[in-house]
Amino acid sequence: MYDCGSCLYPSLSEENFSFILESQEEVEKRIYQFPKIALNRNQNKNKENKFGYLELLSSNFDVECTKALLGLYQQIDMDEVCSIIENTPFISDTRKQFYEIMLQYRKELIIDKSYEILLSMDEIKQNPDFYFSRCKNNPSETPKEKTHKRKKTQIGYVD
Repeated sequence: MYDCGSCLYPSLSEENFSFILESQEEVEKRIYQFPKIALNRNQNKNKENKFGYLELLSSNFDVECTKALLGLYQQIDMDEVCSIIENTPFISDTRKQFYEIMLQYRKELIIDKSYEILLSMDEIKQNPDFYFSRCKNNPSETPKEKTHKRKKTQIGYVD
């Protein structure tokens, strides 16, 4: 799935980052409601037909997208992601906090949830060699949990 970087809201002001981080409702809007994927469910081009991230990733609508998620899931290292953000020069601490929190929430509420939903689908259970063809490890093994430091935010702790 391609993203031009707009999913991290590059044009938001520092004040808006703080406003969003102080509100669970505002964070969840940016998890579940927007941005939307530029892929439509059908030929109709209006915005109502665009997928949300969770909807697309957990639906098996696009088999190649499903295979990519199943194959890459165990390689996601949130400690490494946070390290890259922390070590990125020329961005404010507020922006770094926003990126870390939003990406951690997206990992938990979109990636992890989609992975669990996909694993429960009969079609995937019945065709593991096909769906896990991109997976480096044996798909029957339980993914190893990666630990990462919890972030204290205005709205609570984020794993």
